[in-house]
Amino acid sequence: MTRILIAAAAALLSTAASATGSVVVQGGAAARVGYSDLDLHSRSGQIRLMGRIRSAADDLCSDHNVEPLELKLRRLECYRIAVASGTAQMNLIASR
Repeated sequence: MTRILIAAAAALLSTAASATGSVVVQGGAAARVGYSDLDLHSRSGQIRLMGRIRSAADDLCSDHNVEPLELKLRRLECYRIAVASGTAQMNLIASR
């Protein structure tokens, strides 16, 4: 099954694409987001994948416990980077 790999941390972002999907590596944590059941050339397929990307980024970066503001801000940046990375990978795949 074709997958997107989203990794989250707050420092460097490196991207590599292949015929079967895209890979983003940052730090060490990763989430796999499947899209083989979606038509990424359609707007509805892209919207569904964006929901999956956001959900995976939330699972990867968020902790819904009370925590210090600095940690919360790092988690929000992690989420932003992960969603941006997943969106860029989706757009690359959809443009093929």
